[in-house]
Amino acid sequence: MSIDDKALNEIIARLEKEVEARPRDTRTRLQLALSYMRRGSADDALAHLETVVQQDRKDADAHYYMGIVSADRGELEKAKDLFRKAISLNKKHSSARYFLGKLLALEGDLDGAIKETEKALELAPGNVLARAQLGELYLVKQRPQDALKQWEDVLELDQGNLQALHNMGAIYTDGRQYDKALDYLVRAERLGSDDPGLFYNMGICYMATGKYDKAVTAFSNGCDLEKDDLMLARNRTSLGEAYAVSGDLEKAIECWQLVLKDNPDDLFANYNLGLGLIQKGNMEEARRSWLKCVEIEPAYIPAHKNLAAAYVMEEDFDKAIERWKIIKKMLPAAFDVDLALGELNFRGGNFDVAKQITGDLVQRLKNEDESSEVLTMLSRAELLYGTVLLALGEGRQAAECWGRSMELDPNFAMANAEFIAREIGPKLMAIARESAKGETAQKAVSLVGAYATGEGKLDEKAQEPSKVQEEDKKEGGFRWFPRKRK
Repeated sequence: MSIDDKALNEIIARLEKEVEARPRDTRTRLQLALSYMRRGSADDALAHLETVVQQDRKDADAHYYMGIVSADRGELEKAKDLFRKAISLNKKHSSARYFLGKLLALEGDLDGAIKETEKALELAPGNVLARAQLGELYLVKQRPQDALKQWEDVLELDQGNLQALHNMGAIYTDGRQYDKALDYLVRAERLGSDDPGLFYNMGICYMATGKYDKAVTAFSNGCDLEKDDLMLARNRTSLGEAYAVSGDLEKAIECWQLVLKDNPDDLFANYNLGLGLIQKGNMEEARRSWLKCVEIEPAYIPAHKNLAAAYVMEEDFDKAIERWKIIKKMLPAAFDVDLALGELNFRGGNFDVAKQITGDLVQRLKNEDESSEVLTMLSRAELLYGTVLLALGEGRQAAECWGRSMELDPNFAMANAEFIAREIGPKLMAIARESAKGETAQKAVSLVGAYATGEGKLDEKAQEPSKVQEEDKKEGGFRWFPRKRK
């Protein structure tokens, strides 16, 4: 038995004698009940609290402490009734409101929980626990700014409060204010926090700020500390991403394979493994990983896009088009989807289909509000539409499209240099130069000609698909696509 236990037993013994001597002294009996609660003697505590209530039915504190005992026993409905009784007896009973709010939150009544916790804070502004509880409730209700205010107040009252540091860091991480987030997360680490979620958020911030070595360390620490299997898979998947962007592809692949060993249906590990495999030149296995992704989650668009890009790298335009058609069903109004379908049909030699798709896209974009995003897309669509028309022998209209593309974006040729160099050869350029009428069209044709390499698809046979350049094969349109923090 420790010295504290001995001291507590001595206090209880003294209070028992005082209660025996003055059985109607409710304050002394209440102190005895609290001492029993501290020792863990719930039955003894409850017996004395019930006696206090029998002697004074308006004793709010006795009802409150009975509520605490009931809550500890899992009798939550009884506890709520007792807290409400305490509040009815004393409207200013801050602690009863705080605990009532906690129980309401547990059963999902967030609005009721917020109301009681806010009232508890009005009555006791220095209650750190109530501020922390309110901060958590605001987060669940998607009120991050209100939550931040509570956590800031918690830190003013308690500078080393790890819960506040963790949550401030998480909120700023979600808000993509990564440097601010790291201020709080690093403070928590220095104070000795061993929360795996802390290190996960640090890893996200380091990844976003380009500090990949630190991200590797943070995610590794999170993996070492994490006990939950699902969260461990999340951390290990992110660790793989950190290895990948820092240049260690082998370790990245090891991480994802380790995740998939225990969780073969992990969406993000499968997705990233495909990225790693394609960078190693294993196209077939990469496609298999992405096909697994769309089997797990049929609406996972990044995997569909990467499958399409993989088919393009193999010059299988029909399969790439079919994949984009699937995406089109999910994103029927997305301009970039139609642009991709138009280009792929053009590259595959389906010029009439490409003309229909791209012409419709141009008209849709012209009917949109003139935001910078819409104007940029319209410029790209006009360039593609003009190129399709050129392939169909409609040179004058094609040159006019290129002219409109230039008017929308003076740097249109540079912005589309890869497409121009790959798809527009000498014969198309000759038709464009002969057909261009007017200063704008002629200037646009001249700019396109500066980027055309003479290796375009119509140089030899009009319907023969072009070869994908080695530079394109290396890039492939793929990128790391880490999951978002939740």
